[in-house]
Order: sequence, then structure tokens, then C-alpha cells
Amino acid sequence: MKALLTLSIALTLSFSSFADVNDWYFKYIRIIDVELNDHLAQDILQQWVGITEEDNATYLYNLTTKNIFCEFKSGIKTAQIQDVITDSGTVHVRLVVNEFVMINVALCKQSGKVIYTKASHI
Repeated sequence: MKALLTLSIALTLSFSSFADVNDWYFKYIRIIDVELNDHLAQDILQQWVGITEEDNATYLYNLTTKNIFCEFKSGIKTAQIQDVITDSGTVHVRLVVNEFVMINVALCKQSGKVIYTKASHI
């Protein structure tokens, strides 16, 4: 019985450490279709883009170029991840912000670094 318990713990630890290293994007999969409040929405967005606020408006900008690509005139209120799609080397995340803007992010599957970010009205 003790050997079975030890084997079970060892397998659990080995699989969980494997998932943590190679499948970092599961943190996004776990919250698909969950409505995120303004703080959680900004926490996720700040992993991908820069955020600045001015006169009650919130702006998203590309961290590399510093170019603003999206404006929220009354700030960020809510967000919801709609899809997380993986292919051989890329993870694509679609995030709806304030129910009218779709943020599409492509991330390197190996490193988690942003490849591109796009915004469009829906």
C-alpha cells in the first residue's frame, strides 16, 4: 500500500511539473468564458500589452513599438477569454473586452512571448 501511494505521488508530481513547464497557456484555457472584472482583465492584458490611462480613457499599446492600438473611452470594465487555440508553435488567445472589442494575441508556444496583438470592434 505504501509503495502504491509513493508511486501515485511520484506520478502526480512528475505530470504536474511537466504541465507547468510546457503547457503554461492552460492558465488561459481554465478561464475561458469566465467574466473577469476590471482588475483581472487588466492583469491579463498587462501580460501582453502596455496600458496607460488618461482622462478616464484607457489605452493599449504595443510594448515594442509603443504605438497605441486600442482606446477605451470609459476604461476597461470586463473581459472574457473566448478561445485559446494552439498549433505547432503558437498559442492564439481571443479576449473580448467591454463586450465590444476583440483582442487577438499570438504567443510563442515555447517561450510565452507575444508575437502580435490586434484589436477590432465586434
